[in-house]
Amino acid sequence: MRIKTAKPFLAIAFLLLCGFAAGTVNGLFGTGGGIIAVFALANVPFFKNLLSPKEIFATTLCAAFIMSLSSVFIYARAGGADFSAAIPHLPPALAGGYVGALLLDKVKTGALKKIFALLVLYAGAMLIWR
Repeated sequence: MRIKTAKPFLAIAFLLLCGFAAGTVNGLFGTGGGIIAVFALANVPFFKNLLSPKEIFATTLCAAFIMSLSSVFIYARAGGADFSAAIPHLPPALAGGYVGALLLDKVKTGALKKIFALLVLYAGAMLIWR
């Protein structure tokens, strides 16, 4: 990806800062890093209009996967990961990921934004009320 900006140093610094923030949040809470990445790629002047909304979601998914893998490695090394508890969730998660990837090109961008916003609001509400 080539960043078109008059100030490439600021763009790179911002990218590193957002990546660090996303990774830290994802490591602390086990989720949430992708929300920071979506916001950064979609709303910040350096990146606005550089990627389509669908490219932003796909790029964020790849970044969240890497963030999650690094968190799992650290949790497992510290003895805090129970892989047997995850096994029942793997088949439906894989199937859902596959279906979601197939639907990405078929769902309108406006609908994707609304679905994403609703999921973020729902997750936030559940964290507050539970």
